[in-house]
Amino acid sequence: MDHLKLTDPLPLTSRRADPVPSRDGTGFDHSAHATTLRGVLEGLASGGAFTRRVETATTDPQDDDDETIADADDLGRVVLKFSGRGHFKDGGRAMFNKWAMQLLAITGGREYFVLSSEDARSAFEEIVDEYGVDPDSYADEGVWGAALENVNGISVYSRADRVGDDLTFPDDDETTLVEISLWPTSIAAANAGRVAAARVDEVVAEIEAAAEANPAVTVFATDLGTDNPGVRARVDRVALERVLGNSLVERVSGPLRLPVAPLADDDGGRSEYTAPSEPVIARGEPIGIIDDLVSEANPWLDGVVIASASFPQNLGHFTAHGTQVAGIAAYGDVGAIMRGEAFDAPHPIVAARVLRASDDGIAAQAAESFPEYLEQAFRWLHDQHVRIVVCSFNRTAPESGALPSETTALIDRLARELGMVVVGSAGNLSAVEAHWLDGYPGYLAAADSRIAEPGNAALAVTVGSVVGEIAYDSNATPTAFPITKTAGGASPFTRTGPAVARNDHPHHKPEFQAVGGNWLFDRATEQPETAVPGLSVVTLRPSTGGRHFAYATGTSLAAPFVAHEIARLADRYPQATPNLLRALTALSAGTTDKLPNPHSTRYVSFYGAPQVDRVMESGGNTAIMTYEGVLATNSVNIVALPVPDEFAADASARRLRVALAYDPPVHRSRRNYTAGHIDIDFVRGHSLEEVVAMYERQPSMKAAEADPTLVRLELWPKKERPDLTPGKQQMQSNTLTVREYFRPEGGWYEEHEHYFLLLTHTHNPRTQEQRSKYPSQAFALAVELTDLGRPDLDVHALTAAKLRDQAQQSADSTARATGRSRG
Repeated sequence: MDHLKLTDPLPLTSRRADPVPSRDGTGFDHSAHATTLRGVLEGLASGGAFTRRVETATTDPQDDDDETIADADDLGRVVLKFSGRGHFKDGGRAMFNKWAMQLLAITGGREYFVLSSEDARSAFEEIVDEYGVDPDSYADEGVWGAALENVNGISVYSRADRVGDDLTFPDDDETTLVEISLWPTSIAAANAGRVAAARVDEVVAEIEAAAEANPAVTVFATDLGTDNPGVRARVDRVALERVLGNSLVERVSGPLRLPVAPLADDDGGRSEYTAPSEPVIARGEPIGIIDDLVSEANPWLDGVVIASASFPQNLGHFTAHGTQVAGIAAYGDVGAIMRGEAFDAPHPIVAARVLRASDDGIAAQAAESFPEYLEQAFRWLHDQHVRIVVCSFNRTAPESGALPSETTALIDRLARELGMVVVGSAGNLSAVEAHWLDGYPGYLAAADSRIAEPGNAALAVTVGSVVGEIAYDSNATPTAFPITKTAGGASPFTRTGPAVARNDHPHHKPEFQAVGGNWLFDRATEQPETAVPGLSVVTLRPSTGGRHFAYATGTSLAAPFVAHEIARLADRYPQATPNLLRALTALSAGTTDKLPNPHSTRYVSFYGAPQVDRVMESGGNTAIMTYEGVLATNSVNIVALPVPDEFAADASARRLRVALAYDPPVHRSRRNYTAGHIDIDFVRGHSLEEVVAMYERQPSMKAAEADPTLVRLELWPKKERPDLTPGKQQMQSNTLTVREYFRPEGGWYEEHEHYFLLLTHTHNPRTQEQRSKYPSQAFALAVELTDLGRPDLDVHALTAAKLRDQAQQSADSTARATGRSRG
C-alpha cells in the first residue's frame, strides 16, 4: 500500500528562544592574557613569518625549511588565523576592519582567516601593547577589550598550508596541471566581485610572468565567482613557487586523478563472454553517470545508454571506470547475469563524460577546466530529465583544506538548484602507513583515512564500502589471505567518517554503505591483490576480446549500488522530490556501522546499507507516513503524529523512526558551510493548543523576574519530551538525518492521546542580507511506526483511521472558526 500522507504542519507566528548563557569574565586574568598575546606575536615575528618572500634561483618549493621561503608575500601580506574562545560579535568583520585587516573566511570551529598588511600588524601590536599596560581598565571595552579577551590564539596560514596533499612538484624541465583556489571575497561588502576579479588577475599575472621564460606555462581557465575565485593552469617550478608564495591563494591542488583498479577476468566458466540472447530493454528512472566514457560497445549496455555527451568533446583515450560504474547503476547485481539468474530490466543510463585516461593509462584524469565542465555535465543531465546522478570520483588524499573545495561546493549548489539526488563515493586508500594485512582495521581509523573530496558534499549522499562474499579459490594463491575476514566487514581500502566538521557538530558521512569488494594480501610478495574473483564486485567492462564482464573493487563501485536502490524508489514513487527520496532511502537503512574495533569512533557509514524494499510499501505492523513541503526559515512547525491508541497500549517493543532531508544553500566563506539547519523534537501528552503556547515566544527570564504579570512556561519533563537518538545537537551538520525513539518494552503510555513532531529551522550565522535571500526551506519527512512485539497488529490501518479522524477534527475546527467570524 502507498505511504500515508501526514497532515500539513502548523507554523507558529513566533518561536521560543533558548536562553543564552552570558560570559561575565569572572576569573579571567587580563594581564596574563595580554602577555600571552604579545608573546605569540613576538614568536611569529622572530620565526620569520612576517618576512617578505625572497626570490632566488635556488629556492626549492618542496622544502618548507628553506630559509629563503617566508610566509609573507612580495607586498608583505600575511594571512593570519585568529582562534576565538567564542564567536566574535557580528561575525568579526567590524572588529577586523577596525584592525585594518580583511576578513577572508570563518569556520564553525571559531577560526577567522584575515589578510593583514605590515601596517595592520604593527597597529595590532600597538593595541596589544596598550592592552597589556592596564588590561583591567582598558579604554574601549566595546571594541578592543572584549575582542582581545576573546582571542584564543593567532597563527599564520603558511605556504605549507597552501600545498594540497595531491599536489606534485614538477622537475626542472617539466610542467604540471594545477587547480588554484583563492580566498573567497563573498564575505566582503558590495565590491566583492571587483575584489575577486582583481585577485584573480594578480595570480594570473604571477603565472604569465613565469610564462615569459617558458611557453609551456599557460592559464586554461579562471573563475571570478566571489565564493570560489580560482585559476586552472599548467605551471613549471618557477610559476608554482610564485603562486604558492602569494597570500591571496588558499590552496593549490593537482588535477583530480582517479587511479583505476586492475580488472580480473574469470576464464573458468567462460561466462564473461556471455552476451544477451535478445536486445536489452531499459526501463524506469534514468540514472546519470558523470565519469569516464561509458562503453556502449558492451552488448549489456547497448540500448541501455539512452544518451551520452562529453565535456569537453574529444577527450581522447578512456579507462574502464565509467563502464564499471554504469553497469552497476543500471543492473545492481551484475553477478546475477553471470550466474544465469533472473534479473530485472536495467535502468536507463545517461552518460556525461568529464574524465579521460591519463598519459600513463593507469588513471582517469579530469580535464583542465574540470569545474566548468562538471557544471556543464550536470546541466546537460538535467536537460535530459535526470534526477539521480552518480559521481564516483574522489581525490587521492583526505579532505584537509581550510574551506570546502570548489568541486564540493559546486556539487552542493547544483544538487539544490537542479533538484537532484547526487550519490558520491567516500574514496579509496592507495597506501597506508601500517601493514595492509596485520594493521587492518586500525589504519581505517587514522586521520589519513578520512573521506576524500568531493565525498564531503553536504547535500549529496556518500557511500563507503563493505565486503560481500568471501568465496575465492584459496588453492590458487596459498600464500595469500583476505584482508577482511568476514562478509559485511569494512573493505580494506574504504575511507571512513565522520567527515571534517567545520562547526561544533559532527558531519556524519558516509551516510550509506554498499558492497565494494575485498583484497587478498600475498605474504610472498608483501603486496595486496586488488581484483580477485570471489572477493571482488562483478561489473561490466569495455568489451575487449569478446569479454563483457570483469571483477573490480572500490568505493566507486559501492556508490552506484546505492543509486540503483534510489532509482527503484523513484520508480515506485515517481512524484517524490529528491529530498523525499533521500529521506526514504535513509529510513530503509540500518544503524551506524562502526569499524570492527570497539575503541574506534570512526565508521564505514552512519546509517548502514539501504534496503529500499523495506520502505516500498506501508502495511501490516508498520505504517510509513511522508510529507513534502516548505517551511519558513527561522520558524517552528508542528506536525501532528497519528499514533493509534492501540499502538500505545499494552507492553510491546515499539519504534518510532523519523527521517528528515532538506537542501539549504551553501557558502564556502561563512562560519557554517550550510545556511541553516532543522532540528526535530518529539512531544506527547499535550493538546495542540498547549504545544503552541509552549513553543511560541516566551518572555525572557530577566523580563519574567521583573514583571510578575508575565507568564514564562517552563519546558515539560522528559516523559512528555522523549529524546530521539542520536541527539539533535549531534545531527546539526547533516542535511539528511534519521532519529528514533525505541524501547524494547514500555516507554509508551495510553494516557498520551496527542503526539507531535516539532521542526525548528534555525539560520546558521549569516548577514541580514543573506537571511533575506533565504526566506524558506524545502524539506521532506518520512516517519515509520513499527510494533515489533505484535506483528499481527495492523498499525497501517489503525494509523490511516487516526489520520482520517485528525482531518475531520481539523475540518470541524475550521468550520466553527468560520461560523464565529461570520456571526
